Amino acid sequence: MSPESAIHKDAIEQNQLPDETLPYELVRPACPSDTLHKVLNELGLFSNIIALASYHQPNDQPLNRTRLFQALQLVINQHPNLSNILVSQPSPDGRDSHQVWKARLKSIDLEKCVSFIDGYDDSESGLRGLLQKAHNTWFNTEDKTLPLWNLIVVNHTHVLFALHHSVADGIGGTAFHSALLAALNSVSKPSPASSVTPSPDNELPDDNIVIFSSQNRKASILRIILSCIYLLILRTLLPRKYWFFSSATYSMAVPPFTARGHAENRTKTKVQSLRLDHSILSKCLSACKKNNTTFTSLLATLIDVTLATDIYPNSKLRILATQVDCRRYAKQEDNIMNLASTISQTSFVSQYRKAGIAPISTNSSESSPLLGIKLIDCQLFWKLARKYNEWLKDGLSEPNGKTPIPVQDFMVMSSFRKEEEAFAKQILPSIGLTTERAWSLSNLGVFDGQVTEGEEVEGPWRIGNVEFSVASTKSCVGYMLYFGVVSLRRGDCVIHVTYNEGALEDEMVLRMLGSMEQRLGYLLESA
Repeated sequence: MSPESAIHKDAIEQNQLPDETLPYELVRPACPSDTLHKVLNELGLFSNIIALASYHQPNDQPLNRTRLFQALQLVINQHPNLSNILVSQPSPDGRDSHQVWKARLKSIDLEKCVSFIDGYDDSESGLRGLLQKAHNTWFNTEDKTLPLWNLIVVNHTHVLFALHHSVADGIGGTAFHSALLAALNSVSKPSPASSVTPSPDNELPDDNIVIFSSQNRKASILRIILSCIYLLILRTLLPRKYWFFSSATYSMAVPPFTARGHAENRTKTKVQSLRLDHSILSKCLSACKKNNTTFTSLLATLIDVTLATDIYPNSKLRILATQVDCRRYAKQEDNIMNLASTISQTSFVSQYRKAGIAPISTNSSESSPLLGIKLIDCQLFWKLARKYNEWLKDGLSEPNGKTPIPVQDFMVMSSFRKEEEAFAKQILPSIGLTTERAWSLSNLGVFDGQVTEGEEVEGPWRIGNVEFSVASTKSCVGYMLYFGVVSLRRGDCVIHVTYNEGALEDEMVLRMLGSMEQRLGYLLESA
């Protein structure tokens, strides 16, 4: 080893020694997915995800600061990922580059990451506006005293949990609310205490690549190369006008790594919503059971039919990215972590347009986007839904011990460079190739707002509404539309649709949701 390398190595080791003056302690090098989300956030490409829940108590007792802080301290002690931050350290390779490390905050001051808003409009539109504002509020990753999450408590009822994707995924967001609900029900007599809570000494959950490497999971590099070649050929041969989102306005230029922290580069998220009440949701589930498919398949097919028929009647091709929860393979006890992956499908859309029969016409003189004719070929619709469901099951299966496709996406990231700068240069353009003009669906399933043991209710606090939303990702590395879906057991299903401000017209997204609602109504009438 040269003297220069030895000096550099010694400096690295000194940087990684415990420093009592720092508000955090280094734990271990971050996994590639954490590095990716740090890069996406700091380049202004992706801000956060949000899980919102509305808490109620039979005596209308408010969710006050004292009770909430005491419950939060219990949750933080149980889930060590809530104390994690990401820190750049000099790379051990001797070059002028950096490697991302996971670090644990020594303590968390709840006063700095929990805010209370009173007298706020908490109607559906009011909460949607709050979601949009929260998506466009970015974490200050330079402040190493703050966790990568925050809470907004509205009218002592609604708790908005915004989190960096390195902390957890959507399932992790709802798991946080499950843990908070249990903690609230365990606090019988809240008493004032310090807002500063020490971070737990619990061992962190293993990173996704470590989990799957220990299971001897492997990525098929050949499959990934062939998929990229296929997409390149399609994008070269098929003009833009024949794709979904042909009218979208966006740039595929990836900002340079030196542009980190520039506010003018940040994505601006718009949010639109569709709520299916409990009666409609029950009819959907019954119709899915009758037609041997799933609610996720129903939604995916409904969106494809609507986009192909009503929004892009000249389109020929679409890319759908379905978000997948890989906990089924990881078997981890702590759910507040990020184990979300993706499985993508590229399909021609003529059959979806045939199922839609004809575009739903809207009367532009009316304020409601929901007027028009109701047309759908129900038999073909359910056939397409079953076909999608079979494709999804095949992609998630493990035939002869093969690694499922969503797990392969975790494993392939281990082949990228570990240095933060080189990692960003390698991975961001390849993401854009697979996501350009695509749309994404993430259905978290059913959330139970009553913590039950058998039929016995465990406490007075309940969750009467739950919502999930994902900030839009800049189009150069993300999807044009992101559908975030979650349902409450014995309650409503809320669908939040996010997109880049300026990339798509608000009127188009509203028209799409209106057409979806109409076609769904007609489909259920005919079921």
